[in-house]
Formats: sequence, C-alpha cells, structure tokens
Amino acid sequence: MATVAIIDDDRLVCDILNMRLDSDSDFECVGIASSPAEARKLVGKCTPDLIILDIMLGGTTDPIDLAADLIKASPHSQVIVCTAWSDNPSLDREQEFRQKFRASRSGVTDWVSKSRGVNEIISTLLLNFVAIQLLGWLIHGPLQEPTHSTAESSQIGAAAQ
Repeated sequence: MATVAIIDDDRLVCDILNMRLDSDSDFECVGIASSPAEARKLVGKCTPDLIILDIMLGGTTDPIDLAADLIKASPHSQVIVCTAWSDNPSLDREQEFRQKFRASRSGVTDWVSKSRGVNEIISTLLLNFVAIQLLGWLIHGPLQEPTHSTAESSQIGAAAQ
C-alpha cells in the first residue's frame, strides 16, 4: 500500500481525491495540506510514498521550489504535479515547457492535468509507485522470506508446541 499526501488549496479537489484514494486498497491518504507551510509540516511528519502537489498552490513559495523542499525533507517520496494550469489555452506553451523542465530538475516525478479526471490522476500515482518499486527490485533484488536451516526449523517448530 502506498501512502499519499495531497497538497492543494482547492478543498473540493482535495475531498474528491481523498474519497477516491480511500476507496482504493492500493493507497492510503496520510494527510491534506493547503499551504506551503502545512505541506512542509505534513511531509516532514508522514514521509509519504507519493505527494500530489498543485503547481498553482497559493502562498509566497514558488511551487517548484516547494517540491524541491519536500523532496529534501522526504527523499524517498515521489512528487507528482497535478494542475489545471496546462489546460489553459491562453498560457504560453514555452512557459509551460520551462515550468515542466524546472519541475523535473527539482525532482518532480510526473505531471498530470486535473482535467484528465480523478481516475487518470490515480492511474498516474499507481504507475509511478509501481515503477519505483520495480526499480528498487531491479537494484536490490526481490524481497525474500528469511530462511532457516533444517535444525533451526525443527527447533522453532518444537518451541511453538
């Protein structure tokens, strides 16, 4: 099960994502933050596997700088930017590309549009979590059950009776 922190200042978005995560046995929402200060406190306390971060989060902190701060506080966490920003046709695509490039350089794992819907956001979370688990398996090998010698197994079995 992957733990998830939601960082967004839109309460409706938070509630919808939280309800969807609660209905999915693959995820556990460990908290919701609506400001950079709350986000730092939440991630520092919970160290979630996945962080959903609204790139248009209100406050004085640049959200990409906030993403970098969160990754420093919880290096194993994957930050997925979730935004309606890229859905705005009036925005300069070069500016959007520059933001995505900055985000990836700061350690952001993925970028998903809110207009794609909650199921697409959940799929993005699952894909990223599985990818990092697979990478860990490739680097460290599969988790193995502890092995006991035949003599140890007999002793353990006798002690249990």
